[in-house]
Amino acid sequence: MAKEITMSGRLVFDDGKTSVTFDKGVIKVDSAGKRVIQNVQTIQTTAETIGRGEPASGGNLPIVPGVAMFFNRDQVNSVQISSASGGLNFLKLLPGEFAGPMRLARDATLNAVAQVAAVELEYIIVED
Repeated sequence: MAKEITMSGRLVFDDGKTSVTFDKGVIKVDSAGKRVIQNVQTIQTTAETIGRGEPASGGNLPIVPGVAMFFNRDQVNSVQISSASGGLNFLKLLPGEFAGPMRLARDATLNAVAQVAAVELEYIIVED
């Protein structure tokens, strides 16, 4: 099967003086893998690995990272995501923010750390 993943991308900036829209519409992309993980993980204030186990679609663990999306469910605290333990943070989600969809590197090991207090990080990772 082809084009199993549907993604959309739009960002609008409007401060009353300047208005800019970056809209790439909707695209469909292939996924060689057949497994997906959707999870909510409590992230503490010390770095921890974002889980890739227990795919909703079954199969061996862990899945190979593919397309992902992240959502910070906390209403007060932010969370940062890095590519490995001790690695540089490449993503910061303020309270209630989301990021993605984005394609991850196949060998990505993702870590997250909450700022100030623990947060719930909701995510979906579709196997590549």
